[in-house]
Amino acid sequence: MSEMVRKENRTEALFDIYDGRVWKSFTDDDGVLFFTKEFADTHIRLMLNMDWFQPFVNSQYSVSMIYAIFCNLPRNERFKSYNILTLAVIPSLKEPSQHEINNYLYPIVNQLNRLWNDYFRKTNEHNNGRFVCGAIIGCSSNISAS
Repeated sequence: MSEMVRKENRTEALFDIYDGRVWKSFTDDDGVLFFTKEFADTHIRLMLNMDWFQPFVNSQYSVSMIYAIFCNLPRNERFKSYNILTLAVIPSLKEPSQHEINNYLYPIVNQLNRLWNDYFRKTNEHNNGRFVCGAIIGCSSNISAS
């Protein structure tokens, strides 16, 4: 993913999440900058999204999706279906209450906490494994999910 780290924007304009203040100043628990080229392959930047939709025309039935996108990826790649991480699907006859949503969020938050505190992972490229970590750098939802 190191080749996917975007070049610095030298203007005042904000074109992408890479241009924002959080991206440039976000640190880990030790005060080390989180989003650098050095950590591009091991520091995962996630944006959580939650949205409700009706899967059928003229139906009262509602479905909610909680999913994450990888902000490490270029903007034109982030929302492609094969790059989206589905975290929860919540079927319901109506939008769930905050308490019900929290029941779905609890295991997700636990896993994200593990990711923040370093997660040891073996891959084809790293047979002996290596530590990766991740952070949520944004959330997007409709009003009722807020």
